[in-house]
Amino acid sequence: MSYEELLSEKDAAIRCYVSKDTLRKWRAQGKGPAYLQLGRRFWYRLAAVEAFIASCEVTPSKTRGVALERKA
Repeated sequence: MSYEELLSEKDAAIRCYVSKDTLRKWRAQGKGPAYLQLGRRFWYRLAAVEAFIASCEVTPSKTRGVALERKA
């Protein structure tokens, strides 16, 4: 692994389209991308951030937003 593959907290937040505070909350809640803690700093592998973003993808179902008929 090279240092180019590691993202700072700031860069990971930018890639996830969230604030650094959101990343911190996610870490406290056990959510978000996997991370490394080296001393007091947190680092994110680029692959982990990309995998996390991909895991957030939602595929709409065919019935979502369609009114269902009621049975009388």
